[in-house]
Amino acid sequence: MNYRENVNAILHYQPFEKMPIVSFGYWGKTVQKWAEKGHITREEADGYCRYGDNSEADRSIMKRLGFDFNWNSCYGGNVGLYPAFERKVLEQKADGGQVIRDEQGLIVLVKPGVVSIPAEIGTTLTDRECGKRNICPGCNGKQNALTLPYLNLSKMTASVSFRWASTAAPSWVICAICWVWKSS
Repeated sequence: MNYRENVNAILHYQPFEKMPIVSFGYWGKTVQKWAEKGHITREEADGYCRYGDNSEADRSIMKRLGFDFNWNSCYGGNVGLYPAFERKVLEQKADGGQVIRDEQGLIVLVKPGVVSIPAEIGTTLTDRECGKRNICPGCNGKQNALTLPYLNLSKMTASVSFRWASTAAPSWVICAICWVWKSS
C-alpha cells in the first residue's frame, strides 16, 4: 500500500500496512530554533520559511526528521472568507496582548511572543443578520453577493500548497448562505 491507500484505510477503519508518521507543517520560529540547535541546516530552515509546505526544504526536513509525508502537500481551493474581513485590533491588553478580529471574522487573543494559534474568544458571524451586514451588505434580489475566485489555478504548482484558512466559516458556506438570501 502507498501512503494514500494506508491513510484512506485508516480513516475508514480498514486493515492497513503501516501507520504513517505525518507532518502537518511547522512554525517558522520552530524551524529556526531547530537550525540553531543543529537538528536541521540553516538552508532547510530558511527554505521552509520562504517556500513552506511541500517545498524542497520541507521534503528535506521531513526526510531528516523521519516523517513519511506532509499532510498539507496537496492542492485545493481557498476556503477562507472572500472578501476577507479587515484585520482590526479591538482591544489592547495591559500585558501587551491584543484582542483582534482576524480576516475570518474570528475574535482572537494574540499574546506577545506566542507563535502558536491564537485563542479564539468569539466570532463576528453569530447569526444571519451579522452575515448580511458584514459579508454581503449588497445582498438583494438584483446584485451579486460575492465574486467567486475560489480556485486560482495560476497559483497551483508542485511547490505550493493551500492551507485551510479557517474551519469556522469557509467561503463556499458563506456563498451558499448569500445565494439563499438573494433567492428569498
